[in-house]
Amino acid sequence: MNIKFKAETFLEKYKNNELLCPEDTQLYHDSYRYESWLFMIEKMYQIERPICMVETGTSIAKETGSTYILGDFIKNHVGGKLITIDIDENRIESCKEQTKEFSDVIEYIHSDSVEYLKNYKGQNIDILHQDSYDLNLQKPWPSMHHHLKEIVAIYKKLSWDALVIVDDNWFAPMWVDWFWYDSDLSKSSRKRIEITEDIGKGIYVKFFLENLGWKCMSKNIPGKLNNIIMVRQ
Repeated sequence: MNIKFKAETFLEKYKNNELLCPEDTQLYHDSYRYESWLFMIEKMYQIERPICMVETGTSIAKETGSTYILGDFIKNHVGGKLITIDIDENRIESCKEQTKEFSDVIEYIHSDSVEYLKNYKGQNIDILHQDSYDLNLQKPWPSMHHHLKEIVAIYKKLSWDALVIVDDNWFAPMWVDWFWYDSDLSKSSRKRIEITEDIGKGIYVKFFLENLGWKCMSKNIPGKLNNIIMVRQ
């Protein structure tokens, strides 16, 4: 069984959720992460050693969230561990409940991600999945800077064949209908935002790594919410 087929087979059971829906199924029109996840899963098979993976931003969704899917893959397919970090203790506790069947391969960290990564003393990291500070398209720079600070903090602890994947990126030209709620969630508002330059959690990360010789392996698809995926040359 070749590696791509193995990766596709693993993702098959998750393909009907918004996170990993293949583009050709047309179930979800506003996001496209499947190809980047397929590349990442293939990469983890190719490493051929127990994986050390760090995820900034913990998912609390069972069976449709990144933490659950990654826990499943590491426990049942390649071995190793997943370190998931979140500043919200409630999210950590909820994730523990939702992913308890994989808890023996997941280390749950309640911390600011940048501070944790600055002080990280563990083994070198094979896969870094960045999805922490929520992106607000009306004021995107705090999130973009936060993810840059994460990669700077942990860069020297990335393995020689590491992969970095960053969620939530939009590529120009396009527009987005941006929704938000008031403080008590009783009323929603909407604003159409024209995207004239690339915006996202991973834009500064991409520039930083490209300047160090890394290569971007993901597609930039205007009109879709994309992942950025980077590999060391």
